Amino acid sequence: ALCWADEKKDHVCFRVLDSNKDGMVTFQEFEKIYGNDEKTFKEADVDKDSKLTHDEYHNILGHGSS
Repeated sequence: ALCWADEKKDHVCFRVLDSNKDGMVTFQEFEKIYGNDEKTFKEADVDKDSKLTHDEYHNILGHGSS
């Protein structure tokens, strides 16, 4: 479940987290992999819409696109 592309760190790929393939990761999807780490999820959710975009997710890993 690792990403390919240019990403250098081993991590769970956004595509794997996004189990319903809607382009967003909810806390329910996030906790399946990361457990009940609501603090990290809320910190990553910059726009506070209760969903993580691809960039928000990758920013918590230290290699976002911005």
